Amino acid sequence: MGNWPASKPLSETNLTELENRVTTADNAVVTGKNNIYDAIVSKKVTPIGKTFANLVTAIGQIVLGSGNALPEHVLSPKTFTNSSGVQQTGTIPSKGAATYTPSQTAQTISSGQYLSGNQTISAVSFNAAKVLEDTTIAGKTGTVVIRGSQTATLSITGSAKPTKSISEGFVSASTITAQVSGQEANIRKDTVIGGCTGTLAPAYIATGRNLSNTDGYLSITNLSFRPKVVIATTGSASDQVNQNLAVYVDSSYNLKWLGSDYKSITIGKPLSSAVVNTSTSVKITNNGFNFQMATGTFSTEELESWSVDWIAIA
Repeated sequence: MGNWPASKPLSETNLTELENRVTTADNAVVTGKNNIYDAIVSKKVTPIGKTFANLVTAIGQIVLGSGNALPEHVLSPKTFTNSSGVQQTGTIPSKGAATYTPSQTAQTISSGQYLSGNQTISAVSFNAAKVLEDTTIAGKTGTVVIRGSQTATLSITGSAKPTKSISEGFVSASTITAQVSGQEANIRKDTVIGGCTGTLAPAYIATGRNLSNTDGYLSITNLSFRPKVVIATTGSASDQVNQNLAVYVDSSYNLKWLGSDYKSITIGKPLSSAVVNTSTSVKITNNGFNFQMATGTFSTEELESWSVDWIAIA
């Protein structure tokens, strides 16, 4: 109602004004109480009356805040109060929906955040037929059979081609070795093929036509081998009277009916009348031979028309 001015003393003429002021003040007090009452009720406390005493008691019953929540316990940007009665704002971040594809490195969803959307881990899909049987990935076990080492040795013993069958699956480090077996006699001597050392002596053949010496001997000294068979002849096949034939066969050929090295000289006689001579008539060296193709002494002119055809074999 405002202050009553000191310059205006109370009198009968201004009592009405004073009364009006008192009435206005009383009405303002009532309105104020009602407003305070309603405010207290909004704080979940109901005063037992609207007197100032009742209102003061009810205000004392209002709880400013309770609990022990802290900002890191409340989702951002939500506000809250605790027992301190001070309004605070939450700091927990919100994480929306996300999809994670498995990889060779770990993927971490950090703690301390609110998952506001689905977090999806993609399924691991693979062909079990391409994974070893002792390996399990995402609960699925591979089906590739582990065969282990398939090391083996394949022997070649003839015309057939040896093979080794290896079933489908995982094979650890292995060595397949091929070797030739039992073929020594079919491989040239001292030649190694597939681990097999040959024992077959190579065949050497040499032929020629030469003149005899004046003493009737045919001497060959430039061969690269020691002959085991030598055949030398003079004259023509149709002239057996003048045809001389010399034959040598080494005893290693095991011609049992000969008994030893065969040395035959036919001189001016049919082949059916061969004469077996001593070693002086036939000599074998490491690089040739020396055969007596005729007896007697002959002139150079005679020998020039009397050539010898020969073949040496080892």
